[in-house]
Amino acid sequence: MFKLPSVEKTKDTLNVTLFFASQSLACLSDGCGKLFLLQTEGRTQDICENAAWKVATVYQLNQPSLILHAVQCQETGSVSCLLLNITENDAATSVKDAHVVHLELITFSQATSFGAVSYSCEMLQQFRGYSAPVYAAIEPGCTAVLVASERPFSLVKGKVLYT
Repeated sequence: MFKLPSVEKTKDTLNVTLFFASQSLACLSDGCGKLFLLQTEGRTQDICENAAWKVATVYQLNQPSLILHAVQCQETGSVSCLLLNITENDAATSVKDAHVVHLELITFSQATSFGAVSYSCEMLQQFRGYSAPVYAAIEPGCTAVLVASERPFSLVKGKVLYT
């Protein structure tokens, strides 16, 4: 179980989204601009135990976002989370460009110190396009983002790691 901290709702507030990255981790977007990485030990066991989920880390986003996908990399233990937000394009010259679609890939690296596991934001990649994706996901090996959309997306922040 997890209770979100109270936040002030604005006109840009989105719905809360939750995605289970693994059997013991979940990503939660509060719809107001915060991304929580939660340790969910015990959620796959007997439901009567009511184990409280613990916050592993919190990342402040630039915009309220929805979680499209999240996955934990088995080799490194890092967690990647793919987020979506859509903003109005003030410089639009046509209806086709009226909105800008932003995809953000945030990767939390795992560190172990004295037996305790901690996470920190390691990498941020941002992609921009002009149509919402029909499908978007992180490849199971955490080495690629798969996007199906009517119009292309381009990398605007970060770097291409593999070619």
